[in-house]
Amino acid sequence: MVAEHDVPTGLRRCNGRDGVRRIALARGPPDGGSKSGAAIEALLRTPSFTRAIVSGFNSNILAAIDLEDAVSVEIMMKSAKSVGRLIGVLLVVQLAGFIVPFVMLHPITRGSRDWLANAAASSFQIKAAVFLLFANTALAIGIAIATWPVFRRYSERMALWLIALGVIMFALQAVDNAHVLSMVSLSQQSAQAGGPNDVFQTLAAATGATRRWVHYSELLAIDAWIFMFYTVLFRSLLVPRALAVFGLLTVVLHLMGVTLPLWLGYPSVTLLGASMALGHTAVAVWLMAKGLEERPFQSKIR
Repeated sequence: MVAEHDVPTGLRRCNGRDGVRRIALARGPPDGGSKSGAAIEALLRTPSFTRAIVSGFNSNILAAIDLEDAVSVEIMMKSAKSVGRLIGVLLVVQLAGFIVPFVMLHPITRGSRDWLANAAASSFQIKAAVFLLFANTALAIGIAIATWPVFRRYSERMALWLIALGVIMFALQAVDNAHVLSMVSLSQQSAQAGGPNDVFQTLAAATGATRRWVHYSELLAIDAWIFMFYTVLFRSLLVPRALAVFGLLTVVLHLMGVTLPLWLGYPSVTLLGASMALGHTAVAVWLMAKGLEERPFQSKIR
């Protein structure tokens, strides 16, 4: 029997018996081919020798895998941080897109008689707000796509839902924008006719009511998208869990204080709606400073 520690180091590292034979043949028989060949064959049949070969071969493979995993993890973590900082900037832009256009739409958010008489004079401002709303809902889709490579490693289903809700937001905003522009056109026609009359007042009431219901549906889609975004952050621990919980709480407050009262016909509480801006700002600042804190994965082979 040949002990495992007696096997030469060079033979331990070879990849199987054929490699050993090639090494032996390259060196040549020291004192006669038959005796040397028989000795080599005996060595190859030794179980301890086989274990030494397999052990060395496996250790080399695992070392290569560990190095590859370490490099992959480092790349993923750097990528997550850079993506997180980009998303932080986009969240700030998105927050501005939630506030500025709605302020610019103020001429059509008053009573039907008021907007019918005044919307035509503010047509450029209203059209600019419509363009910004389009861009902001498209930004939601862009954020969902940008976070896809990171989010899908934790929950592919939730990452897909984030993209789907962004598309729903964009579609509802397109319908809302069409109604807003219809209100501007109706106001312009009323101005050309010499001022509001009973016919225009009736059309204005119907157009305004339709636009409000579309707008309420859009608000519901916005709440759903932001809620899903914070849910993914909460489950994946890509940000501190307390920060994700705070964001989720602000979305619930917005839903209870603004969206649902409008659906149910009760006055909304604007202060509760403003809380969602705090959650968005807090997460955006964290992401710009820290990025997404992705945890390294354990090797699947182990």
